Amino acid sequence: MCITPHVWLSRADRPRHPDRLIFDLDPPADDFAPVRRAARLVGTLLSDLGLTTSLMTTGSRGAYVLVRLDRRADFDVVRTFAREAAALLVRRHPREPTIEPRVADRGGRLYLDTGRNAYAQSAAPPYAVRARPGAPVATAWRGPATRGAASPGAANR
Repeated sequence: MCITPHVWLSRADRPRHPDRLIFDLDPPADDFAPVRRAARLVGTLLSDLGLTTSLMTTGSRGAYVLVRLDRRADFDVVRTFAREAAALLVRRHPREPTIEPRVADRGGRLYLDTGRNAYAQSAAPPYAVRARPGAPVATAWRGPATRGAASPGAANR
Protein backbone atom coordinates (compact mmCIF):
# COMPACT_ATOMS: atom_id res chain seq x y z
CA MET A 1 0.00 0.00 0.00
CA CYS A 2 1.18 3.54 -0.72
CA ILE A 3 -0.23 6.79 0.61
CA THR A 4 0.95 9.75 -1.42
CA PRO A 5 1.21 12.95 0.60
CA HIS A 6 -0.10 16.15 -0.91
CA VAL A 7 0.76 19.60 0.42
CA TRP A 8 -0.84 23.01 0.17
CA LEU A 9 0.70 25.66 -2.05
CA SER A 10 0.92 28.05 0.90
CA ARG A 11 2.37 28.02 4.40
CA ALA A 12 0.44 28.12 7.67
CA ASP A 13 1.37 31.72 8.51
CA ARG A 14 -0.31 33.06 5.32
CA PRO A 15 -2.62 30.33 4.03
CA ARG A 16 -4.34 32.56 1.44
CA HIS A 17 -1.05 33.63 -0.18
CA PRO A 18 0.62 30.83 -2.17
CA ASP A 19 4.36 30.19 -2.30
CA ARG A 20 4.13 28.72 -5.78
CA LEU A 21 2.04 28.62 -8.89
CA ILE A 22 1.56 25.26 -10.62
CA PHE A 23 0.71 24.31 -14.18
CA ASP A 24 -0.14 20.61 -13.99
CA LEU A 25 0.61 18.91 -17.31
CA ASP A 26 -1.73 15.92 -17.58
CA PRO A 27 -1.19 13.86 -20.76
CA PRO A 28 -4.02 11.88 -22.34
CA ALA A 29 -2.07 8.59 -22.08
CA ASP A 30 1.20 7.17 -20.80
CA ASP A 31 3.10 9.18 -23.42
CA PHE A 32 5.62 11.70 -22.14
CA ALA A 33 6.14 13.48 -25.49
CA PRO A 34 3.13 15.81 -25.02
CA VAL A 35 4.40 16.64 -21.52
CA ARG A 36 7.80 17.66 -22.90
CA ARG A 37 6.18 19.84 -25.57
CA ALA A 38 3.77 21.48 -23.12
CA ALA A 39 6.57 22.12 -20.62
CA ARG A 40 8.47 24.01 -23.31
CA LEU A 41 5.39 26.02 -24.30
CA VAL A 42 4.53 26.97 -20.71
CA GLY A 43 8.17 27.67 -19.83
CA THR A 44 8.66 29.91 -22.85
CA LEU A 45 5.51 31.91 -22.16
CA LEU A 46 6.39 32.42 -18.50
CA SER A 47 9.99 33.28 -19.33
CA ASP A 48 8.73 35.88 -21.82
CA LEU A 49 6.76 37.37 -18.92
CA GLY A 50 9.91 37.53 -16.78
CA LEU A 51 9.09 34.55 -14.57
CA THR A 52 11.54 31.81 -13.63
CA THR A 53 10.20 28.27 -13.78
CA SER A 54 11.28 24.89 -12.56
CA LEU A 55 10.03 21.48 -13.58
CA MET A 56 9.00 18.49 -11.53
CA THR A 57 7.68 15.10 -12.54
CA THR A 58 4.63 14.18 -10.50
CA GLY A 59 5.60 10.55 -10.13
CA SER A 60 2.51 9.74 -12.15
CA ARG A 61 2.14 10.35 -15.91
CA GLY A 62 2.69 14.09 -16.03
CA ALA A 63 4.70 16.96 -14.67
CA TYR A 64 4.39 20.33 -12.97
CA VAL A 65 5.76 23.61 -14.26
CA LEU A 66 6.37 25.60 -11.06
CA VAL A 67 6.86 29.30 -10.38
CA ARG A 68 8.04 30.40 -6.96
CA LEU A 69 6.01 33.33 -5.66
CA ASP A 70 6.79 36.09 -3.17
CA ARG A 71 3.48 35.55 -1.33
CA ARG A 72 2.15 39.05 -2.04
CA ALA A 73 -0.68 37.87 -4.31
CA ASP A 74 -3.57 35.85 -2.94
CA PHE A 75 -4.94 32.67 -4.49
CA ASP A 76 -7.62 34.52 -6.49
CA VAL A 77 -4.98 36.63 -8.28
CA VAL A 78 -2.66 33.66 -8.85
CA ARG A 79 -5.48 31.42 -10.12
CA THR A 80 -6.73 34.12 -12.50
CA PHE A 81 -3.23 34.64 -13.90
CA ALA A 82 -2.74 30.88 -14.36
CA ARG A 83 -6.10 30.46 -16.13
CA GLU A 84 -5.42 33.39 -18.46
CA ALA A 85 -1.91 32.17 -19.27
CA ALA A 86 -3.23 28.66 -20.00
CA ALA A 87 -6.02 30.07 -22.19
CA LEU A 88 -3.46 32.13 -24.12
CA LEU A 89 -1.37 29.03 -24.76
CA VAL A 90 -4.40 27.15 -26.02
CA ARG A 91 -5.26 30.01 -28.37
CA ARG A 92 -1.67 30.07 -29.66
CA HIS A 93 -1.40 26.28 -29.99
CA PRO A 94 -4.97 24.97 -30.45
CA ARG A 95 -3.93 21.45 -31.49
CA GLU A 96 -1.67 20.75 -28.52
CA PRO A 97 -2.83 21.57 -24.95
CA THR A 98 -6.39 22.06 -23.78
CA ILE A 99 -7.99 23.63 -20.75
CA GLU A 100 -11.10 21.49 -21.11
CA PRO A 101 -11.67 19.74 -17.76
CA ARG A 102 -13.88 16.95 -19.16
CA VAL A 103 -11.77 14.07 -20.48
CA ALA A 104 -14.36 13.32 -23.17
CA ASP A 105 -14.00 16.87 -24.55
CA ARG A 106 -10.18 17.01 -24.67
CA GLY A 107 -9.80 15.39 -28.07
CA GLY A 108 -6.74 13.42 -27.02
CA ARG A 109 -4.85 16.57 -26.06
CA LEU A 110 -2.79 17.23 -22.94
CA TYR A 111 -4.80 18.89 -20.16
CA LEU A 112 -3.16 22.09 -18.96
CA ASP A 113 -4.60 22.05 -15.45
CA THR A 114 -4.49 25.26 -13.41
CA GLY A 115 -7.03 24.12 -10.84
CA ARG A 116 -4.42 23.51 -8.16
CA ASN A 117 -3.94 27.26 -7.86
CA ALA A 118 -6.84 27.74 -5.49
CA TYR A 119 -7.19 28.01 -1.74
CA ALA A 120 -7.06 24.60 0.02
CA GLN A 121 -5.91 22.74 -3.11
CA SER A 122 -2.82 20.59 -2.90
CA ALA A 123 -0.09 19.04 -5.01
CA ALA A 124 2.34 16.16 -4.76
CA PRO A 125 5.54 17.41 -3.12
CA PRO A 126 9.05 16.49 -4.26
CA TYR A 127 10.09 12.94 -3.37
CA ALA A 128 6.53 11.72 -2.81
CA VAL A 129 6.17 8.05 -3.72
CA ARG A 130 3.19 7.42 -5.95
CA ALA A 131 0.81 4.45 -5.85
CA ARG A 132 1.73 3.17 -9.31
CA PRO A 133 3.65 0.13 -10.55
CA GLY A 134 7.31 0.48 -9.69
CA ALA A 135 6.56 3.10 -6.99
CA PRO A 136 7.70 6.13 -9.02
CA VAL A 137 8.73 9.27 -7.17
CA ALA A 138 7.88 12.91 -7.82
CA THR A 139 11.17 14.70 -8.42
CA ALA A 140 12.87 17.65 -10.04
CA TRP A 141 13.01 17.30 -13.80
CA ARG A 142 16.22 18.39 -15.41
CA GLY A 143 14.43 19.88 -18.44
CA PRO A 144 16.72 20.18 -21.48
CA ALA A 145 18.77 17.11 -20.50
CA THR A 146 15.57 15.06 -20.75
CA ARG A 147 14.51 16.22 -24.20
CA GLY A 148 14.15 12.64 -25.44
CA ALA A 149 12.76 11.12 -22.24
CA ALA A 150 10.01 8.65 -22.98
CA SER A 151 8.52 8.70 -19.50
CA PRO A 152 8.59 10.72 -16.27
CA GLY A 153 10.93 8.17 -14.70
CA ALA A 154 13.31 8.29 -17.65
CA ALA A 155 13.35 12.08 -17.35
CA ASN A 156 15.45 11.77 -14.21
CA ARG A 157 17.91 9.02 -15.09
